[in-house]
Amino acid sequence: MLLVVSTAGCSGSDEQPDGDLGSSTAGTRGDARGGHFVYYAVDRVHRDLGSEQLDLLDWRTGSSGELSGTWTAVGLSKDPGSARPRTQQTHRISGSQDGNTIEFTISGSSSSGPEHGKISGDTLTLDGDLAAQTDTFKKTDKKAFEKIVAADLASLPSAPSEP
Repeated sequence: MLLVVSTAGCSGSDEQPDGDLGSSTAGTRGDARGGHFVYYAVDRVHRDLGSEQLDLLDWRTGSSGELSGTWTAVGLSKDPGSARPRTQQTHRISGSQDGNTIEFTISGSSSSGPEHGKISGDTLTLDGDLAAQTDTFKKTDKKAFEKIVAADLASLPSAPSEP
């Protein structure tokens, strides 16, 4: 996976993105406007084991196609005994965007090479190592992402009462 865990493009929340998300093709070579892009994914693979991860990709693309931003991984623990139900790691990303195609590297991650992605409407599909596994992200904004994280965190089970 890109950071630690494989992501899936589903969400357990009914929250929808709000605000101006901009065009998914802005910020490409020859476009003097540049662009701002924000996508999220929720990893439900380990949900039955008591944890999940929510990922937020947030980048800006300059008029010449240079891409820079952050990848934030928010880990939620469903273990009622966990001292920290929420953890967060943010990594810098840098690369390029040409039309609906992006390529970037993640600084400080265990990822072995560049991430490759394709934007189609409100969906970003990443293929980290050009293998069969892909990761699907949905367009959002930071405010909506925090609502999704809060809703998932609120659904965590309460710690058992001490006798």
